[in-house]
Amino acid sequence: MARVVVIGAGLSGLAAALRLARLKHDVVVCERADGPGGQAGRFERDGFGFDTGPTLVQLPAGYRDLFRKTGKTTPLESVLDLVPVDPAMRWQFADGTRIDIPNATRAGTMEAIAAGLGTTAAEDWDTFLATGSDLWATFRQGFVNAPPTSRLQALRTRTGRAWLSALTPQKTLHDLMKRQLRDPRLRAVGGSYALRLGSDPRRAATAVAVWPAMEHTFGTWRVVGGIRLLVDATAERAEKRGAEIRYGTAVAGIEHDGGTVRGVRLADGSTLPADIVVSAVDASLTAEFLARRPRTAERSASAFTLSLALDGTADQLPTMSFGLDPVAELVEVFDAGRPPADPTLFLTPADAPAGASALTVSVVTPRHGTAKGEVDWTAAQTEAYARHLLGVLDNRGFDVSARLHWFEAHTPADVERRSGSPGGALGGAALHGLKGAVFRPANTTDVAGLYQVGGSAHPGPGLAFAPLGSALVAETIGKA
Repeated sequence: MARVVVIGAGLSGLAAALRLARLKHDVVVCERADGPGGQAGRFERDGFGFDTGPTLVQLPAGYRDLFRKTGKTTPLESVLDLVPVDPAMRWQFADGTRIDIPNATRAGTMEAIAAGLGTTAAEDWDTFLATGSDLWATFRQGFVNAPPTSRLQALRTRTGRAWLSALTPQKTLHDLMKRQLRDPRLRAVGGSYALRLGSDPRRAATAVAVWPAMEHTFGTWRVVGGIRLLVDATAERAEKRGAEIRYGTAVAGIEHDGGTVRGVRLADGSTLPADIVVSAVDASLTAEFLARRPRTAERSASAFTLSLALDGTADQLPTMSFGLDPVAELVEVFDAGRPPADPTLFLTPADAPAGASALTVSVVTPRHGTAKGEVDWTAAQTEAYARHLLGVLDNRGFDVSARLHWFEAHTPADVERRSGSPGGALGGAALHGLKGAVFRPANTTDVAGLYQVGGSAHPGPGLAFAPLGSALVAETIGKA
């Protein structure tokens, strides 16, 4: 049995702590905030409840496996309600076209697209999904199960070279979509999968096409009561298996001697001895804990989220609503470094008391900060942009102002405060190029006994990948 310290109680850290506690290691989780969740935040007021980070679950098998492996008699569905969302998503375009995408049915999706955009568009989307499915098969076999630590390592073997070739059918996601998706509305949809992870579709690697393929294959799911219940269930399971979670406990450094980890130094000056440290925070923070310079990489963007409490009931689907010029939006966010005027809106129904309704509305924006390409999200800036988004929602037919009871804005600065991610970056490095999308910081490090998981490490950002990276780390430690 090893002494293990996990830094961060987001879902990746909790999943790692749960698996390691199940393996009978002595596990302590250090979390700087007063509760678990990291970027998976929760806001509640007057009987309304909102997820302020991820709102839906794709690839639920990762969480089912986590709970099955840590308690066969209490599977995931025994502790929370995970239900499919159908239709999974509404695509709303600026020309008035609306397409309701059914959940996890390729044939149904093609029928819906054909009815809304024509047969040619449906065939194009089918081709795009097929490419993404091939990419996912390669990524899962060659990188999720046994990831090489670098592009150079992959190039040293025939199999590795074949994997790299398969992961680069085109130079960028933009190039792939330009070749396969003739309708610009479909290119906007395809690009949104990079955008929602804080990356620029014009520079994102083609490997990002695995996300729409996974979504269409494995479906979209909702946690009844909000994602926070998944967080709480994972934390509770970890504690039942013997892990200790210390909230309000900030880590200031990782102690190591001769290339071997010795423990963590806390902000209060005390030290926790450890044989193994699992850093489940942003990779740049891990570097700071080691007194090193962070890895040079372009960081992902952040998100501005509105929690809307609305009078009256409404039947609202999860929706992606696109502006007149999605390319102009990318220029504003990634080139000019300003909040987009006519953004892609990601809308999800939230929890509301009887006779009312609620919406979570998210927009990808520059990170918080004062450097070039960042926005200082002051109170005045926040209020102005929130009011602007309310106008955008009204103009697109959502009619929120007439029904608005109150709203709460959550900025990149709030994401930074909640999760510790510098500037509120959604997933560490942007998914630009193979380095950003495939060769992310490895789960193992050059310090013996130090591991890293989470959105900025392998296999990448997003709720779907959180349990996968944690499983890799737990398996490696278990073998050791």
